[in-house]
Order: sequence, then C-alpha cells, then structure tokens
Amino acid sequence: MINPEKFKDVKILVVGDIMLDEYVSGEANRISPEAPVAVILNPNTKFVLGGAGNVLANVASLGAQACIFGVIGNDIYGDTVKNEIGKICATQAGLIRIPGRPTIRKRRIVANGQQVVRIDFECTDEIDPREHETALGILYSNIKWADLVIVSDYAKGLITGRMMGDIRSLCSEQNTEFIVDPKGDDFSKYAGSYVITPNEKEIKDQNLQELIKYGSILRTDGPRGMVLFQKKYRIIRISAESRATSDVSGAGDTVIAALGVALAAGYDLEDSARFANSCAGIVVGKPGTATVTVEDLSTF
Repeated sequence: MINPEKFKDVKILVVGDIMLDEYVSGEANRISPEAPVAVILNPNTKFVLGGAGNVLANVASLGAQACIFGVIGNDIYGDTVKNEIGKICATQAGLIRIPGRPTIRKRRIVANGQQVVRIDFECTDEIDPREHETALGILYSNIKWADLVIVSDYAKGLITGRMMGDIRSLCSEQNTEFIVDPKGDDFSKYAGSYVITPNEKEIKDQNLQELIKYGSILRTDGPRGMVLFQKKYRIIRISAESRATSDVSGAGDTVIAALGVALAAGYDLEDSARFANSCAGIVVGKPGTATVTVEDLSTF
C-alpha cells in the first residue's frame, strides 16, 4: 500500500521539454458571416504548464519536492512559464533562456466546452552545442540535489543523444536512478534508465527484446491500462482504473510523475506502476491539462 506521507521527503528533478498550454475559451452562439465558423464572444484565456512542466506540477501536487531543468524562450511566454514554475518551486535556476528560440506553446480554442482547434508554436531544432555546455553545470548541480531524475522527452530539441549521455553519466556518478517518458524512433539513447514509459503507439516499431536489455518498460495502453515488462521477461498486466474519461491531455505526464515519486519514496517497481495507473485513472477524469493531488487519492 502506497503511503503519500512518505512523499514529502522525496526530491525529484524533472529534465525535459517545457511547454505552455494556453486555453482560449468562451461561448459561441452565432456563425461568422466571413466563413462557416463559430464566433466566440469575449473569451477567457488561461495558461497551464504542459510537457515537462506538467510533470513537475504533478510531482509537486503529490507532495514531493521538485525542481526542473529545461529551456524557454526570451519572450513574454517564457516569463509566464517562470511565473507558473515559481508557484511550484523555490527556485527557477534550472530554466535556461535561449534568445531567438520561442517558448513552446499550444493554444487551444474552446467553444462551448468543445475544443475547436489547436495552434502550436515551437522550434524542434537541437539546442546549440555552446548552449549545451553552458547548461551542463546547472544540470550537474540539480542532479546532485535529486533522489531521482525524470526525463520528459517530447522531441523538441533538448533531449538529444548527447544530453542523454550526460544525464546517464552524471546520474551514475551520483548513484541516482533516472526514468524516461520517451519519444522518437530510436529508444537506444535511453540506455541506462531504470524504466521507460512509452504508450502503445510509441513502442510498436521498437524491438522489445532489445529494449528490455536497457531497463524495464511500463507501456501505457490507454483504456486498457498498462503492461509492465521487467528483465527476464516478467510481464505484469495492470487494468485501467478510470471512473470516467473527460480528457486524456497530460495523462502520460501524470504516469511518469507518480511512478517517479513512488520509486523515490522506496516502493518497488510493481507497486509504483500500480500507483501510477491509479493516478492516471484520476487525471483523465479531469478536463484539460490537470494534476493529481493527495486529496484525490483519498477519494479514489
């Protein structure tokens, strides 16, 4: 049985692609005379941390100590990210601002509670080697602080093979485990991770027998739950626990956050995976990019 009281002493570093989820929402009662589209009158705008930022928010909402390492743009949306992270962390020292690189932002237009369109603003170029060198010292100090590192890779240019090599080396030096929410066609760069958490689509073109050599795999299967593949091919199927599905946005972020917090608190991989599955069942019942709280766990 997982005891959330143990989480308050846990220190988690999140490394990854920070995003800003923007929701522009309002009522639409007429069609535009310019085109067959709805007119939203006087919409409200809300900003929520997404990507690695949502992983951070989930770690903190579970009661653990958290900090983040990632890049943002030198723009007003980067300021918004800093402000939102400031509500979660005592420090924003792990935020690297890169002039000319936009803060990753996903703008969702919502009319009468229904998402109409999403507009993405991003740059997916790999970060410059000089910027990588500048960031390395900051990464090192953050890893020294952490009990466990979560890598949240959204393939937006930060989590390169070189970056993963540095994370692997620094974690090994500090005897710190790292876990990964992966992305892309080649998972070999995540070698050395304790566990990776791909979804069914992300892993279908991968060689499972090769991947299991690198570490355990917790595959998320949406409404069917999860499958845990451990070394020596021990397979554990975990059924979904969702009460009702409202929005699956950020569910993978919740899984990796809950898994990491439980592992860092000393629970074994199977118990931690079951806990992450329960947390995913809670978060998909909430609208938009959401987090799981300790209070949520008591009512599940």
